[in-house]
Amino acid sequence: MTLTDRQCAHTQRMAELIIYARSAGLSVKVTEWNRLFSTQQEYVAKGVSKTLNSMHLENCATDLYIIKDGKPTENPEDYRVLGVYFENRGGRWGGRFGVKPEEQATKIGWDPVHFETPNA
Repeated sequence: MTLTDRQCAHTQRMAELIIYARSAGLSVKVTEWNRLFSTQQEYVAKGVSKTLNSMHLENCATDLYIIKDGKPTENPEDYRVLGVYFENRGGRWGGRFGVKPEEQATKIGWDPVHFETPNA
């Protein structure tokens, strides 16, 4: 799969995720899709991101926030329904980052707002 193919697949998955969120009664907002390398460097330096090899740099990752009462929800568990939906369509969800497979039913990883389309 070429990079362009992955970018197109990611765009399609995100469109489906946004429509799914709406059908589930959730309001969502995209905050980042593409990211400059200089921004990624700043995020790593600040501890906001853990890698310089982010899928955002390839337009294959999106940060999507659930909005409740006019602001992003602070409850990571709120993202589980979207994460599971996205994973079932071939995507990778940041809510799994740093969580052991046997703990995934009860724990949320460090980046629940992150949705990406990995290399095939």
